[in-house]
Amino acid sequence: MKWLTALATALACLLFLSLAHAQEDVDVVISPLGDGTIGGSATFSPAGDGSQTDVAVRLGGLELGDAHASLIYEGTDCAAGAYGAIVEILNPILGNPSGTGESTTRVALPLQEVAIGATVLVIHAGAIPQDDPTPIACGVIPSLSGQPQPTSTPAPEPTMAAPVAGVGFLPVGDNGTRDTVIAIFLAEFGIVALGAGLALRRSSR
Repeated sequence: MKWLTALATALACLLFLSLAHAQEDVDVVISPLGDGTIGGSATFSPAGDGSQTDVAVRLGGLELGDAHASLIYEGTDCAAGAYGAIVEILNPILGNPSGTGESTTRVALPLQEVAIGATVLVIHAGAIPQDDPTPIACGVIPSLSGQPQPTSTPAPEPTMAAPVAGVGFLPVGDNGTRDTVIAIFLAEFGIVALGAGLALRRSSR
C-alpha cells in the first residue's frame, strides 16, 4: 500500500500548485477626479513567495516632468476625503514626453491583504502628499473574495475543509479556487478508490 501513500502525496503537491496558480492578478481602473484629465490603470500581482505584492501603475494625461505621488489608503469610495489611514506608499509616477508615466512598487503585504475590497489607490497632485495632497485620480481596489472586508477589524479566518487523503486542511477561497479544489479532489478520490479496489482484488486472490 506504499504506492497509495506516494500517489496521495503526489496529488497533494499537484493540488497546492494548482491553488498557487489559481490566484490571479487584480486589475484596477484609475479614474480622474473632479475636472482632472489624469487616469489609467494598476495591476496588483503576487510576488516572491506570495508574502509580497507588486503594484504596477500606468497613467495618461500627464505633463512632461510632473511627478505624482501614489498611495494606497483604507476606504471603499474614491470621493475626496472618503478614505482613511495610509496602507502603503508607492513610488511616484513621472510624466514623460508622450504624456504617460508608470511605476512599479513591491510592497511587503500579500495580495489577499491588499485586495480586500476596502482599499483605494489614490494619485496626488504633488510628488509627495506634503507638497500638494490634492487627489487627482483614484481607483477602488477590488476584493479577491468578491466581498469587502472591514479595515477596522481583522479579516475572518479562512474556512477550512476536511482533510483529504493526506493532503491536510485546505482553505476555501473564491469560486474559481473552489472549483479547482473540487475538480482535483474528485480526480484524486477516483484514483485512490481505483487503486484501493485493485489492491483488494489482488489480496482476495
